Amino acid sequence: RRAVEDALSAPAAEITGADPRELRALLELPAPPPADASTRRALWRHAGIVRTEEGLAALLEEPHPLARLIARCALTRKESRGAHLREEFPERDPALDHRHVIVSGEDSISWQHWL
Repeated sequence: RRAVEDALSAPAAEITGADPRELRALLELPAPPPADASTRRALWRHAGIVRTEEGLAALLEEPHPLARLIARCALTRKESRGAHLREEFPERDPALDHRHVIVSGEDSISWQHWL
């Protein structure tokens, strides 16, 4: 939440490719509720340092939208990266360097290349 608030506080001209209308729409959205203790435990257990497909899939059933979003993005990335280890994919995939998952709506996931 802090990262989003910080990003949205920057003038639109400072954000490459940002559409001012989209930024206004994001600013008008209500903030998600804070995650309760159960969600925080589930995130640590399933999306912490060691991750599995089974654990990430379990997060898709969490009531908190951020937990579901993290799970969707992590399931899409079939590799280990940074401090996160995917047991099924223990190596980093160089083909995914500078590639970021973009989520639109409930079903749309795409990739963007950022330098």
